[in-house]
Amino acid sequence: MSYVPAAPPIHQGPPSFPWGTAAALGILTAVLYGLLPALAPAELAGPSDILLLGVVLGVVVGTAVRFDGRIAPLLAAVGAVTVGCRFLLVGDDPRAVVPIAVVIGLDLWAMTYLVQRTEARALQRPRDVVALMVIACGVAVIAGLMAASVLELSGTAENDFWHMARSWTVDDVFGLVCIAPAFMTISRPRTWPLSLAGEYVVACLFSAAVTYAIFRVVTPGEQGLFGWPYLVILGPLWIAVRLGVHAVAPVIAVMAWALAVSTVDGRGPFSAASASAMDQLLAVELFAIVIAGTVLLLGVLRDDRLRSLERERESSRLLREIVDGTNALVFAKSYQGEDALNGKYVLVNNAFENALGRSASELLGKSDQEMFEPGVSHAFRDNDLRVMESGTGFTVQEHDVTPSGALRHYNSSKFPLLDASGQTWGVGGVAIDSTDLVHAREREARQADLLRAVFELSPTPAIRLSLGGDDTVTILDSNMALAMLLGSAPSDVESMDHLGRVHPDDRAAALDVLSACRKRQATRTSPSARQRELRLVALDGRVLWVLMSAAAVGPVDASGSLEIVAQFEDFTARRVAEEALSDQALRDAVTGLPNRRALSDRIGSALQRLRRNPGLVAVLFCDLDRFKDVNDSMGHQVGDEMLVEVARRLRAGLRPQDTVARLGGDEFVALGEGLAGVTDAVQMASRLQERLGAPWVHGEQTFRPSMSVGVALTDDPEMSVDELLRRADLAMYRAKDAGRNRVEIYDSSVDADIQQAVAIQHDLRRAIDTGQLVLHYQPIVTLSDRSVVGAEALVRMIGRDGRLLPPGEFVPQAEASGLVVPMGAWVIRQAMTELRSWRDRGSELSMSVNVSPAQLREDGFAAFVMDQANFANVDPSWLSIEVTETALLHDPGRSARELAALSRAGIGISLDDFGTGYSSLSWLTQFPVDVVKIDRSFTDELGIDERKSAIVSALIQVSHELGFSVVAEGVETDLQNERLLALGCDRGQGFLFGRPVAPQDAEWILGATG
Repeated sequence: MSYVPAAPPIHQGPPSFPWGTAAALGILTAVLYGLLPALAPAELAGPSDILLLGVVLGVVVGTAVRFDGRIAPLLAAVGAVTVGCRFLLVGDDPRAVVPIAVVIGLDLWAMTYLVQRTEARALQRPRDVVALMVIACGVAVIAGLMAASVLELSGTAENDFWHMARSWTVDDVFGLVCIAPAFMTISRPRTWPLSLAGEYVVACLFSAAVTYAIFRVVTPGEQGLFGWPYLVILGPLWIAVRLGVHAVAPVIAVMAWALAVSTVDGRGPFSAASASAMDQLLAVELFAIVIAGTVLLLGVLRDDRLRSLERERESSRLLREIVDGTNALVFAKSYQGEDALNGKYVLVNNAFENALGRSASELLGKSDQEMFEPGVSHAFRDNDLRVMESGTGFTVQEHDVTPSGALRHYNSSKFPLLDASGQTWGVGGVAIDSTDLVHAREREARQADLLRAVFELSPTPAIRLSLGGDDTVTILDSNMALAMLLGSAPSDVESMDHLGRVHPDDRAAALDVLSACRKRQATRTSPSARQRELRLVALDGRVLWVLMSAAAVGPVDASGSLEIVAQFEDFTARRVAEEALSDQALRDAVTGLPNRRALSDRIGSALQRLRRNPGLVAVLFCDLDRFKDVNDSMGHQVGDEMLVEVARRLRAGLRPQDTVARLGGDEFVALGEGLAGVTDAVQMASRLQERLGAPWVHGEQTFRPSMSVGVALTDDPEMSVDELLRRADLAMYRAKDAGRNRVEIYDSSVDADIQQAVAIQHDLRRAIDTGQLVLHYQPIVTLSDRSVVGAEALVRMIGRDGRLLPPGEFVPQAEASGLVVPMGAWVIRQAMTELRSWRDRGSELSMSVNVSPAQLREDGFAAFVMDQANFANVDPSWLSIEVTETALLHDPGRSARELAALSRAGIGISLDDFGTGYSSLSWLTQFPVDVVKIDRSFTDELGIDERKSAIVSALIQVSHELGFSVVAEGVETDLQNERLLALGCDRGQGFLFGRPVAPQDAEWILGATG
């Protein structure tokens, strides 16, 4: 187990340019480049004094890498200009001065840029030291060759070409390796114990003494122990091993400078290396480079090791806190050696101690036989031996008797403990107290018996039934009161088909009540039963009016079935009285218009008149647009006033022989007869819309009502009233879907579309319930080497004909019907199960799963995903959730909370179809996005439409600036792959790398291993 620190905060955008810092560093660079070479010893006077610029290079680079990387080009320019001006002022040849100044500027910029780019500036890992050496050598060699070439071509070189190139190279490496680390590692002063501070002072004094003795006292000709140059490394080694790189870096810088100064001054062992002062300096610089590299590497190794130990200690501490902080009983037993027969406890947590009322010292080293009664201890031992023999874990129900005599039940998960060789040496376990749950189940059983008795003896007629996943109804039981209501003998209660006694015209209403129970159970809404009035036919033929209500008894089972209790309240007498009164109540109470019943009568009469006078009957189904907003904002009283005004305007827009009625809510229906054709009906609808659209003022508010109109026409007198209204209603909904305030004419395609949609929804519901969904996977690759690093899970449905349906044929209906939520839950569970299987077989792939807007709006979506990951034993970091900008638009606040919870758990967040939404760039700062997926519509046009290529380049650059990875979708050609690589894209997905396939056909799954 390892400890992972919290993720850093998400960047909110690139910071402004640090002009103040840039100015200060620019002045420092100008002063150093202008002053230090002028102070070169006389032995190095002339053109050769530019070699001391290596020290300046080390100071400037070491300081610059600590700040914004955008400062580097400015410092390079300042250094180049300063050096050029200084050499021109002393009269050097301009042919050499200008190119040399350019080389110096490029040298400074390249080293600063590369050190920042590779993060070698941190000097926290051994590879950082290696990277620093490689950068120093690589850039210095190139700069040395360029400088030597310039001097050679200009004719101003004082030495041969290779001597000059070597001198420049060594001096640059000396500056970056020996001088720069002292400035790169400067940090806030550390609080050391007095002993360490004293040790540091002694080590520094020792280093200074040895350096002085060897490089100041000893003359070039002397021999002996104290003349060995390498003895100067002892002090820095001491500091590096004991105190780390931050303490030793400044010592190395000072020592390197002292060695160079002493050698140039004619002292120390290297002053006799050559008659040339330049060669003496190069020799001592090489010596200092070797010492610096060795000491820095040791210091970094020491710091890295201490950090690893600290992480291990923190991880162990956190693990113990978690184990002791949980309410579950955590324990481990040894079954090795003398403990092989009866396991001995080697680990218990606080909860275990509290449950047994004993301390850890009293429990450790004891067996179950020593602490529990024989029956309990034998059961514990048998379960442990089962784990030892099988080598696999399992969950079992166990119990224990507390010291007070109370019986406690536990849900225990036991698993084998393995040694380094893979051999089982003991048993570990986590036991959760389930006593309350067991007692609750016992109470439920007693309550079920009580409810059964109440059901059978209740004076209210009732039945128990099972509603299947395909809406099939199975009668389970009925009570005596129902039999008496229907006039059945008591002996016929069990065999009677009670739902068969529902009037044929009301069976749909009865099924609607039952379906509402399923919906409430699935959405966990209020358990109150829905009620519907319907008719029952008694055995003697009497029609009984009853109020049917239903409530779910328990949850939906694995097969999708739900147990429901339905009750029937007889109100036949009241209904008869109401029907007598309804003959006098054919007007809408709010608007005074004919109501639904009166409208049905008038439409029926109009259809009958077609028998005598052929022509067209038009029904216009009118629905006010956004009327709910008026009710919600202004209140129902204002809404009723608006309805009255709407009724007045609609009456004014019709002919005297036409009818307008209110069905209820904001629905109105107009009836027209004797129309010549479709044009007349459309003109009639447009006239009503125009009348309605005039401003309506209420108080200080002004409204402009509008409505969507669906028109159905017929010349068939045999058409039913309900069918004509249904057609107009369907056309109205098409007008709503097309954008509101429109007129739509019914045609047969409306029914065909609805029937197809219903068939697809039915097939999808069946597929979810019966496991007819499958997942295919498409690889996600690294563009640079095309190695597979992840897979996107894509859902497919098996149709009735066995054909595999692509998402475009069923996902839109899943979104429209709400089935996308259970389908998405299935996809998440299945994807995690298969991901766990891949990991068990050695694959290191990550998994991407698409999430719909409806899923993201579900309460507890993030908790569901994390629960599924925990259940499948999937590390959250292996998983990435893909959301579209459309999903974020619906409820940004809730989306942000759910995505933030997933991100905190370690689950990656990918923004899918990036660039096709409404405000793409804003999502990158408002949500915890890790990966941006560029839509295939941009990838297709790469190299064809330069505007889209520019957009892709900008998207990639912005994403990288914000710290996001970029995946391009729809990569189908090598040319697209090459262009994406050139633009800096990280990963790709498309047919070029692989089509979506079933997991058993994806050979690349197991190929993606470490």
